[in-house]
Amino acid sequence: MIEMLPPPIATETPKSKDGVRELTADEIKTVEYLFTEKGHPLPNPNESTFVGYIREGKVIGFIVLQIKLHAEPMWIENGHSDIFSALVREAERTVLRRCGPAWVYTFAPAGKVSQLAQAAGMQLEPWNVFSVLVMPETPSKTSPFLVPLEEMETEGAPV
Repeated sequence: MIEMLPPPIATETPKSKDGVRELTADEIKTVEYLFTEKGHPLPNPNESTFVGYIREGKVIGFIVLQIKLHAEPMWIENGHSDIFSALVREAERTVLRRCGPAWVYTFAPAGKVSQLAQAAGMQLEPWNVFSVLVMPETPSKTSPFLVPLEEMETEGAPV
């Protein structure tokens, strides 16, 4: 079975306190007031981690990386909308079994998908959503490690 695991939680203070890195639990506590002052809870450390910048031992900026359960895509063959409720209830049981109580999110533009989300008991969130694909850097075409095939030594090697 595939488990949905949270990211690692920093527990030890690094040797160098200044710089950008994952924050420790104690450092996260120093910025908790930024959430509570606005009536928001601190993100759950079991499904989030803070990447912060420390200067002179003080957190001067951070980004919270949060795991959010995303329920999408969904497909039901035409003429079989009667299975929708059964799918939703089994998905809820699966979430509880694998994650425990958790918020579930879906992207639902106005129309049929939005109506289905509301029928499943979901509420509209007031967010603009942006995305980015984080990938390892790929070598450029001018990389010294990329040699055209015709320039490779092939003596004794299968081509």
